[in-house]
Amino acid sequence: MQFREYLTESEFRFEGDSLGIITAHNPQGKKLSRKENKKLNDRLWSDLRIADYDPWPVQGNYQGHKENSFLIPDISRGELVKYAKKYNQAAVIWAKKVDKGYAVEWINGGKTTKKKHIVNIRSLIAQSVSF
Repeated sequence: MQFREYLTESEFRFEGDSLGIITAHNPQGKKLSRKENKKLNDRLWSDLRIADYDPWPVQGNYQGHKENSFLIPDISRGELVKYAKKYNQAAVIWAKKVDKGYAVEWINGGKTTKKKHIVNIRSLIAQSVSF
């Protein structure tokens, strides 16, 4: 079972105040080899752990390309955008807790391009976090 399937089919609960979704795969949409993408994602995971974040692997989708991504609990929008710039990522997703669910922002080039309200994080993951 893939991790994303586990999250959508299990009793997954997310209680954080914010989260980000990012990958280091295919910088600026340039398709890289599996080996190159793994090396970049390993580096991103290490950077996140050093910064005391607890990244969870999820399956993402950017412009039709499936990418191994990370859901990062309790990361600020600014920090997420900083990592996106460092790893040459055109787009990331950030969400913050609101009264009844989460306010989600799809961020491209540091600017919000789409907003949506969701009830829980499971519903965001079930949408394959696609751009």
